[in-house]
Amino acid sequence: MQHETLNISSRARFRSVGSEGVVVQVERGEVMVVNGVGLRVLELVKESGSRSAIIQQLSREYATGSANVAQQVDDYIEELYAWGVLEQPETGSGE
Repeated sequence: MQHETLNISSRARFRSVGSEGVVVQVERGEVMVVNGVGLRVLELVKESGSRSAIIQQLSREYATGSANVAQQVDDYIEELYAWGVLEQPETGSGE
């Protein structure tokens, strides 16, 4: 499933530690270490919240085709949802 708008969960925190990132899933008390690219994706989620913008930026930064980047980003996004690091954005419908 593709998610265009991305939000970091209110139950997750991340920070840079050297060239890697540390993600804490607060409710579970679990910690995940991510590589530099994984950290960059999280930073871009926080900055833009846009799947398309993340793919474009990573394609520029790593000088590679967007189709390859898109597949890898989509796979990683699904992992982040499964781990509870990302959450669905609120619709704002007031229901």
